Amino acid sequence: MQCLHQCMPVVRKPKLTSRRMRYVFVGLVSILFLSCKDKVETIQYDNCVVKYNVYQGEEKELPSLPGHSISNDWELESAKRKLAICLCESYLAKPSSKLKTKIFELYHTKETYLSRPVNPNISIDSIIAKRQEIFDPTILID
Repeated sequence: MQCLHQCMPVVRKPKLTSRRMRYVFVGLVSILFLSCKDKVETIQYDNCVVKYNVYQGEEKELPSLPGHSISNDWELESAKRKLAICLCESYLAKPSSKLKTKIFELYHTKETYLSRPVNPNISIDSIIAKRQEIFDPTILID
């Protein structure tokens, strides 16, 4: 009588060599490094492109002002204002209803950090003329 183990095929597990271990380790470290890094994202409309920072922890403490930080939402609001200024300048060069609609949309967007008074009856000409004041993207920290 033959033993059963002689009839069954032997399945060998691939050895985890030091070279394979190294690849696995480098892969895991790379994934962790890339997922924990601040990024730069882009918003764009028509021919206007604005890049802004996105922080891994939702905000970044300012080294020059301990206890103060800038949040991702704050960076996004500032980027939208820069986009609005660019769109106003594009509108000045070549007026279009598409640009006008987007400028009004950005003007009427509710902001949390960079709030400004909103006039519901403002004209496109007034927005264009006062674009630097209306859409000032400067982040002030006191």
